[in-house]
Parts: sequence; structure tokens; C-alpha cells
Amino acid sequence: MGADRSLRAAVEAAIDEHRFDAVTLEQIAEHAGINRVTLYRRGHTREAHLTETAAAAAAEFRDGPHA
Repeated sequence: MGADRSLRAAVEAAIDEHRFDAVTLEQIAEHAGINRVTLYRRGHTREAHLTETAAAAAAEFRDGPHA
């Protein structure tokens, strides 16, 4: 699983555990198994991670899963 896909899986797990609007970067980092600072260094905001994950899920729903 690629880094982006692993991170999306972590965002999805955080959303499953918490409400979409309550997810924090700390929770995403915890689910990804990385330090919060490492996540911050990626340069994305909480909103960017949530938006990218939602867009990827919508594309997968529209186009079908990709191997």
C-alpha cells in the first residue's frame, strides 16, 4: 500500500471512530502510526486531508476500485 493510500486509510479510520467534523490531525497521525510532527511536515491541513480522502472515495465509487 502506498504512502498516500495508507494515509487515506488512516483518515478513514479516524472518521469511522470519530465524527467527520471532529477528526483531528493528532487522531489521523495516531491511526497512521506516525508522529503528529511527521504529519504536519507533509504540509497539509486537516481540511486538506479530509477533502483528499473524500475526493478519493468519490472517485473510487464513480470509477470502481483500482488495483
